[in-house]
Amino acid sequence: MLLGLLARVAAHSTLSISSWGTGSGLKKRMARAVPIASKTSMPPIVTLPERCDDKRGDDNEMDTFETGLIVGRFHPPHLGHSWFINEAARRCHRLVVFVNTREGETVPGGLRAGWLAGLHPGVTVREVAHNLDTDWNDDDLWAKWIALFRGHWPHATGPHAVFSSDSYVAELARRLGAEAVVVDEPRVNVPISATQIRNDPLGNLGMLAPVVREWVETNHRLFGR
Repeated sequence: MLLGLLARVAAHSTLSISSWGTGSGLKKRMARAVPIASKTSMPPIVTLPERCDDKRGDDNEMDTFETGLIVGRFHPPHLGHSWFINEAARRCHRLVVFVNTREGETVPGGLRAGWLAGLHPGVTVREVAHNLDTDWNDDDLWAKWIALFRGHWPHATGPHAVFSSDSYVAELARRLGAEAVVVDEPRVNVPISATQIRNDPLGNLGMLAPVVREWVETNHRLFGR
């Protein structure tokens, strides 16, 4: 997912997406998400909350945008990411997720993008491979990032909104001519991060969708190298 956001975009960050769905559909899918058998004793998969505990109010008070963008690394994708994607999708007609990737990352970028595409079929997921730095005091570097994102944007207009859980998304949104929408900044709805998972993959298997969980459990020794 620059300054703060793109630092995460390139170093912490959200290229074709699919969805667990929202509301009752989400509950039904999560109910069918039976933990994968393994040699370790794993916690059950966490159930995602249906609504956002933030300051935007109820559905009638929230803005709905024509297009929306999420930028991140999703390294690896977890249930917090899925909740956030579902929440953003509820607030715009067409949502695009950019999965920023570099060579040498533990979980290959194409795999991460493919997982998200399978988990969020109603969303457009694009892998954005790059080798850009993250010195956000450099306007020339900013211009390269914006050109990169513009080059992967799939629609004739937009993005109209950039969604993030970090308030410093404002600068990226400004440079894209979009509105910044901060959702669940304290991350209270699904309190997990990709960093926590990379630091303790086996201890956080319950925060992963089954397809991601299986890969992480099998390859957990790759993390931390």
